[in-house]
Formats: sequence, structure tokens, C-alpha cells
Amino acid sequence: MSNPISFKALLFKEVNIVTPINLILPEKLNGITAEIPPSKFNSDISTNVAMVLSKLNKNFNILAIDLPGHGNSDGPCLTSIEKIADWLENVRNEINVEKVSIIGHSQGCLEAIEYGSKYKNHISKLVLLAGSYKMPVNQDLIDLAESGDKKAVHLMMKWGYEGSKAFIGGNPVKKIINSSREIIEILSVDLKACNNYKSGKESLEKINCPTLCIFGDLDKMVPLKVGNKMSELIKNSETKVITDCGHMIIFEKAFEMRKIVKEFILKLKK
Repeated sequence: MSNPISFKALLFKEVNIVTPINLILPEKLNGITAEIPPSKFNSDISTNVAMVLSKLNKNFNILAIDLPGHGNSDGPCLTSIEKIADWLENVRNEINVEKVSIIGHSQGCLEAIEYGSKYKNHISKLVLLAGSYKMPVNQDLIDLAESGDKKAVHLMMKWGYEGSKAFIGGNPVKKIINSSREIIEILSVDLKACNNYKSGKESLEKINCPTLCIFGDLDKMVPLKVGNKMSELIKNSETKVITDCGHMIIFEKAFEMRKIVKEFILKLKK
């Protein structure tokens, strides 16, 4: 196994957290083969979103996981989108299910795209939130993160929310990345992984599962025209645009996002 499995996760009967990557298991499971530690799932970037797909619990389980080096999962962080996609496949094997659907936000979209193209026999559906097939990162932001400068967190959230609304309850990234060490070991690694991912367009063209793309019309990190360009490259896709919303859809327009995602998943279940 190229990337060892050591993760903390929660198998939800009713979903109350959205993380950058969520696996939607295709049916109710009476048990799973993987050891899922019964600990409190503590990914604070996600706690503002409550009961994201709660009505899916009659047909699906949602597995919300912390990637290596994030939240409660052991590290170090994986250094590329390709390695993360391979790790997700290891997770799928570990929990012993044939197919999953994936919801990814921002960086999670790159990971979902790579997974969907590389492991197409094991993917049912994709939901891509505020993402594109390439996500170049400003070099100044990378430099700040590599040096452990807390300005990196401030700038990322400023760009993430700029033009829409201020974050409520404080900067959400600060709740999980609040030290120079974490900025260096987590944020800088993730930013470089996004910046270095170059095969997204080719990966998109290999995806043939039903795919839902959701964008915010005020997104500065992934402008709407960039997002639309991505969705046009996916053979079996549909696009929804949420108005008066920036990059952080999962916080800014959580209720509207939940409704759209739920309708998409359940429609394809019928």
C-alpha cells in the first residue's frame, strides 16, 4: 500500500459536517471492515455546516475524513494531489465498498477530479464545490506559508470571502491552523500541492460519471468563468450558480448548497 491508512473519520447516520472531502457510501451499511475510531470528529473548518445531507441517511452513509496530517489524522501531509487520490482509494479499499460518490470543496475538487479519472470504476458521482481543474496559487502566499507567517491565513480568507461577506464567528481557518508550525507543515504543503497539479484538464476528460458543479458568483479564487470552463469539459455534468456567494460556499450559503446537493444525489438514486 503506497500511502498507509491512518485516519480518523466518522460514519454518519445523519450527516452534520462537511469537510474538504466526503465519501458518500452507496447504501446503508450494517458494519464496515475498517476500524473507525469512535472519537469526536474535530475538523473545525467544517463545524459551521450542520446537517448537510441529513435526509440522505435513509439511503446513504457519509464518511467525512481528515486527510493525513489534518485534524485528528496522523501525518505528515501528502505532498501532491495524485498521492491524495491514491490515499482515498486506499480508504475505499479499507472500508470495503465497491463504489463511492465524492464531494470536494476547493482543493478537494482537485482530489476528486484526480480520483474520478484514475479510479473511474469505483466512483458513482462527483460533486465539485468552488473548484476548477487547476488552482494556481499566488507565489507571495506560498512564500508566506513556507515561512510560517500568519498573514498567509489572513490573506487566504480575505481572498476567499472578498466581495461577498465577512466570515461569521471568526476566521474559520484560524480554528484549525493557528500556529507557525501548522502553517508550515499543513497550509504550505496544501498550497503547493494545488499549485503543482498540472494534469487536471486531462483528468477531467476521462471522467464519465454524473457530476455536479456548484459555484459562487462572487468567487475571487475560482471566478465563475473559470468554473464554467471546467464544467464544460466534463461529459456528464450539470452546473449550479449560487448568487451573492464567494469561494467559501460551505459557510456562506450552506442551506442553499445542501438543498442542491441533496436533490442531485437523490435524483440519481431514483
